[in-house]
Amino acid sequence: MQLFRNKIEHFLSKNSEGKLKYFHNTSRGTNFNNWHKQSINKENNMKIFLLFVFTIFLWVFCAKAQEAGELVVGGNMEDENAWTVIQLDKPDFTDFGFNYNASTPSAGQGGCFRAVATVNQEADLFCFQPINVIAGEEYTVSGAFRDVGANVFQFWASLCYVTEEPQEGQGLSENVIVGFNTWTASAAGMNATFQDSGSVGSPVFTAPGDSGEIDTIYFGINIGSYTGGANIYEFDVLVDEISLIGPIPSEVGIKERIKIRPINYSLYQNYPNPFNPATNIRFDIIEAGLVTLKVYNFMGEEIITLLNEYKNVGTYDVDFNAKNFTSGVYFYKISSGNFSETKKMLLIK
Repeated sequence: MQLFRNKIEHFLSKNSEGKLKYFHNTSRGTNFNNWHKQSINKENNMKIFLLFVFTIFLWVFCAKAQEAGELVVGGNMEDENAWTVIQLDKPDFTDFGFNYNASTPSAGQGGCFRAVATVNQEADLFCFQPINVIAGEEYTVSGAFRDVGANVFQFWASLCYVTEEPQEGQGLSENVIVGFNTWTASAAGMNATFQDSGSVGSPVFTAPGDSGEIDTIYFGINIGSYTGGANIYEFDVLVDEISLIGPIPSEVGIKERIKIRPINYSLYQNYPNPFNPATNIRFDIIEAGLVTLKVYNFMGEEIITLLNEYKNVGTYDVDFNAKNFTSGVYFYKISSGNFSETKKMLLIK
């Protein structure tokens, strides 16, 4: 933007002090001189207008552009606190866990997520976390997968999402993004990434919802198996380096502000306060774990969840934009481990 501003200023200076001054000081007749001045002014005005329109276009384009980045927390599958794991309508997995030391395609030796089932078990497991996305924008997923057992009769492993928070013991109406399965002969003995040709689906998907709105999806890995009347001889799969990259919602921005380790849990007063329509909430976390930050109206009704994810030790800022809410008193509450605190803020429009 500064480059175009400099060009416009240079253009104006050059023409006002150069060409117009030259014609003014020549010995040509007044009418001829005025005619040239008017012609030059029209030409200059048109050029300035076009430069102005182009500058505004770039400004609007840049203003709407969203910062892209990684949205998954704990994608190396080493920290169980970063994920929620539930058994769905076939809760028969013998074992599952994080930080299992094995070779995976994209990460080499390192911790990963492992799921194991034995003979004749039917299982359906979902390992997920809530992620805020911008509806209508494109996101790209990736991850590594390995079928250690290589003798499974029927099973699947897919990167997917749901729009409603999944519940233990219930089925999953998932939106599969990309994955592997045995009935398309793409999974048995597989040792690859979800971007390889053996996978089913595309790693690129469009976030659901009304375009431009910020919505929460529950993204993760769904792993399952069923007997189909035949024996499952061996079920042992590994998943690693789960990633979801795309535009980061700016309406509720989250960033780590201070790298110094805090010594106490703290929830600070929002700033500015009163505010219209945006304000900032800062808090300190002294133990890694799940952190929730919610906003309530004057009646004590929850109106929005600003944060619900695993956070490491540190100081964080959350930006809250209340453009869709009416003036009044609101409360924001943070919960992390045994720590909980509530503060009041005032929206004035």
